[in-house]
Amino acid sequence: ARLAEEARLAEEARLAEEARLAEEARLAEEARLAEEARIQAELEAGESAKQAYWDGQDLPGDEAKIVPDLPADALPIPESGKGKSKLLIMFGTIVVLGASAAAYLLL
Repeated sequence: ARLAEEARLAEEARLAEEARLAEEARLAEEARLAEEARIQAELEAGESAKQAYWDGQDLPGDEAKIVPDLPADALPIPESGKGKSKLLIMFGTIVVLGASAAAYLLL
């Protein structure tokens, strides 16, 4: 009888220890989930703060552009001006080089 009582007490102690360990595991899991939720909330708050910051910035391209209305019969600008400016630069360069060569030879 005494051995049966000791076995019953040992079994109760083992079951109590298992219950305590299960409760500790449950509490640890709850703490882990709470910490994970806190970190996620901080990340979301940081993201929304960053978005609010950028939404509040006046970026150069944000203002409305004022574009004058063109007449319906307006023609596009001819692109012959590009060749004319290159020709003028080349002519000016030749004149300067010629003048400097003449000055070198004469002086």
